[in-house]
Amino acid sequence: MKRVLVALVTTLMLVTVGGTAAHAAAPPVPSVAGDSLTITASTSNGRALAASVISCTLQINNAHKSTHVPGTINITATYSCTAAVTSLSINLYLYQNDLFVSQGSAGNSGSANLQANAFSGCSSGTYKGVALGHVVFPPGYTPPASDASVVSNSSFISCP
Repeated sequence: MKRVLVALVTTLMLVTVGGTAAHAAAPPVPSVAGDSLTITASTSNGRALAASVISCTLQINNAHKSTHVPGTINITATYSCTAAVTSLSINLYLYQNDLFVSQGSAGNSGSANLQANAFSGCSSGTYKGVALGHVVFPPGYTPPASDASVVSNSSFISCP
């Protein structure tokens, strides 16, 4: 299981350039689902017990019929950190029957939270999402930056 996850992260990271996804190709659909991943960075002011820790969790929700835009399938991913970080970014990919159908992205600076959305027209099938996240921690934190990837569960959605 650990080797599969390492291979998945390695494969997904190959399609990112500087924390943003290459627009030419979507990442392959991984077979292992993991809907959230937490990354932690810390810094110490030189005292043995005094450390500051920031944790950021990348989470993806399952694809579903949109309640805001009728006739579409929607998927969202969020980054939630315990404190503001230098920057956050999410690239989100939506697949139907293991074929890439849509992508969305979001990014910000100086915030602790971020949400991205991807959507497509409603067509019956099995949907899955992949989110690639990048966080840059404030100066002095280790690691200074990190990438994460999460995969939603597969969801069969029936459309009229």
